[in-house]
Amino acid sequence: MWAADGALIRLRLPDNRIRAGQLAALVPIVRRHAANGVMVTRRAKLELRGVAKPEAAIAELGRAGLLERGPAADMPDVLVLADRRDERGAHRLDESLRDRLAHVDGIERLADKFLIVIDGGGPLAAPALSADIRLDAIGNGRWRLGLAGGRFDAAPVVELGADTVADVAARIIKKRLMDTTPERLRGLPRTMLQNFLAGHTPVGAPVPAAEPLAGLGYDAALGWRVRFVFGVLSIKALAVLAEIIDNGSIGLLPDRRLVLPKQAWLARQRLYQHEAIDDDADPRNGLSACIGQVGCRWASTDTRADALALAARAPEMARRGLHVSGCAKGCARRAASSATLVGRDGRYDLIRGGAPGDAPQATGLTLAEAGHALTRRAGQAGER
Repeated sequence: MWAADGALIRLRLPDNRIRAGQLAALVPIVRRHAANGVMVTRRAKLELRGVAKPEAAIAELGRAGLLERGPAADMPDVLVLADRRDERGAHRLDESLRDRLAHVDGIERLADKFLIVIDGGGPLAAPALSADIRLDAIGNGRWRLGLAGGRFDAAPVVELGADTVADVAARIIKKRLMDTTPERLRGLPRTMLQNFLAGHTPVGAPVPAAEPLAGLGYDAALGWRVRFVFGVLSIKALAVLAEIIDNGSIGLLPDRRLVLPKQAWLARQRLYQHEAIDDDADPRNGLSACIGQVGCRWASTDTRADALALAARAPEMARRGLHVSGCAKGCARRAASSATLVGRDGRYDLIRGGAPGDAPQATGLTLAEAGHALTRRAGQAGER
């Protein structure tokens, strides 16, 4: 895939984890080929940005063992969200499901972005992550299977035992492949989605509790959980990571968090210099922004620099969720945010509580005017 700053190359890693040897091999490849470093995507992948010679980069990645080969490359994305203790059996379910999917004819025909999420709950959970098939552990060996949504908005939803949930998920995919164009489930109407779970009794979706924290910081059992601003790892940040994880590995989460080995915390000051965040209260956690005019011909504003400036001016609004988009496509985030700014002809349109494609409440704002509007809005919210 090409962007204005060069080609993009996405790496999908087994178990959403990059080992020390792989990271050591990746650093020089990024230095030679990816002018804009690496991004951690919302699907727990690594995306090399600004690649001028993708054929050469792909060849080197292949020699380093960083590219999927054979049947594994045909599998849809399956994200497992569970710590190593995995008391609810998320990794066992992953193995069972992959075994069944390996025997599904034509699985390579599924839409490229078809996503299955297996969420064991706990500190690595991502309840808001929307998937075509979402499997949430609910305790006592049971799972909640929902279609086309996150934990709280997927529908329809059924509850299944651990011995049947993998079979049901595989049957859903087989049924989807009967269509001549097996696109993602999330675009289908509710009546069609219900057909995929015919014969099962639907249940209501759970009611969300308070908004979860980002889940950052040091944990004696998990390691050091960090996030880099906008998910971007510069070449220097990558090199520091490769040095400080010793013989360990780094876990990738779909909300762009990284789970580092515990010993990495001792070198935290070095990573802070490269925009690492490990504080849930940091307003930069709430920012979303595409690459902007630096790397996209559709954008007319420097989205990331503007987002950081706005977060400094209106931190409370940033914490609630601020999306600065280069255009109405909303590549960084298509869902609604507390505040969304959409670039247009070098200025911004402001959308409150909506997505980039929604109708704006204010148009043609300069950066200063947008900052004033966000500050005023945050103040009004605080008064209530």
